[in-house]
Amino acid sequence: MSSSGYHAHGLELSEPTREELPEQNDPQARQHELGRADNMLHSASMGYDQEAVPQEDDVCTLTERNFTRPPMLFPVCDQVQTVRSPSEQTQLQQDTKGVAATSRELDSSPLPSGELVTSTTNQPAEDSTQLSVQDTLYPDAGQALETASPANYVAASTTTQLAPMILPDLEIDDEAYAESISTSYVSSIASEISRGILENERLYPQYGKHSYGMPIDEAEMDRMDLQHRKYELVIGDRHFLAPIGDSPQRILDLATGTGIWALDVADMFPSAQVLGVDIAPIQPRWVAPNCSFEIDDIEDTWTYRIDSFDFIHLRDPLYMVRDWPKLMRQAYEHIKPGGWCELASVYPRVMCDDGSMPDDSMFKFICDKFIEASYGMGAPLDSCLRFAEYLRDAGFVDVVEHIFKMPSSPWPKDKRLKKIGALEMTNLVEGASAFGLRVFSHTYGWTREETELAMVGFRRDVKNRNHHQYVRYYVVYGRKP
Repeated sequence: MSSSGYHAHGLELSEPTREELPEQNDPQARQHELGRADNMLHSASMGYDQEAVPQEDDVCTLTERNFTRPPMLFPVCDQVQTVRSPSEQTQLQQDTKGVAATSRELDSSPLPSGELVTSTTNQPAEDSTQLSVQDTLYPDAGQALETASPANYVAASTTTQLAPMILPDLEIDDEAYAESISTSYVSSIASEISRGILENERLYPQYGKHSYGMPIDEAEMDRMDLQHRKYELVIGDRHFLAPIGDSPQRILDLATGTGIWALDVADMFPSAQVLGVDIAPIQPRWVAPNCSFEIDDIEDTWTYRIDSFDFIHLRDPLYMVRDWPKLMRQAYEHIKPGGWCELASVYPRVMCDDGSMPDDSMFKFICDKFIEASYGMGAPLDSCLRFAEYLRDAGFVDVVEHIFKMPSSPWPKDKRLKKIGALEMTNLVEGASAFGLRVFSHTYGWTREETELAMVGFRRDVKNRNHHQYVRYYVVYGRKP
């Protein structure tokens, strides 16, 4: 069977043997098939409740995932599996179970210089982190702009209705023809998603119930891969900080982007199954056998099995998440007891400790506009200031927050920070348009020309090494008891 790199969302289907197929020219067999189809139609109308679960001889059975709504047939970046008609008696396979882990130990070296604050918060105490960071080092940290409107953006709930089953034409006996149609249909959907939406000469994803503020074209993919290396340096040549142990079995990477983090972690833990999820199919098609990717919106209701992941990771959710409490509740439900959840994000409020940044800095002005416009998109960029709160409220314990300084150019004397600054300068200069084009257009009505004109001064001030400016990078993790 041919493969185009996608399979049906949440389902894995296998071919029946020739002996399992009924004779197509047998009237009694055909009548039996139609009767079974009527029974399944009745089961579908019952909404997959326990009273109407298909029997062992029916077309398919639910996987061990705990579906709270009917499974959605949607392409994901892995392998094409042909969706066959009821007469071919396809059967769902069980999720691959993890094998005994034999991965190498994590690096236990101290955290790098440039970290500002580390606080362990099992109980919501007197907000010691804010006193240390905001009142002492950064008086303006976390304060909403006067022009911003920090409304309570909550993702709208959706109701999925299961359509009646489409009865197959049992006269068709050309198996290759049926397989070709199914494969072509899934591939066409994947191709349509890959095309995306062209806006201001940048490509944006068209899957998902909300507008995503960042593009998904080649330039953005290159920027994301560069970011990956920068973040590794920031946290001390690591992929994460949560103490997940030596043998995690299942790892979920939310908003995986190009999949580079998931691929590295899959290589780090060869006995673990690593799953990356994103709304855009921009991940590589040929990957390690213990790594896979799916196309899905992480703000929709998850269809994974409850208590099934050892580690859930989310990094750099720019202009993305609108309902953090709901997302954290879902993460908590799907992590095994004793498992960890880690959130990481840049807070783009520009800081300077020595007064070298001028008051009229275009770099600071545009970054403030990014934060302000993110409220207009419904996904505030200052949500990272409340990561620890979100984790605690969801039920996580042993919550730890790390805050790092990330220079905007190679102005620091420290060699490691200088390298981080060089990578960040490249990120800001090359990614300036990506950060602002869509959000400024949707929030302020700016044209592409107006945004690009503002970015001229932005890039100029970023490159000025006499301005000792930086932003902060938050890494927060917690454990499910």
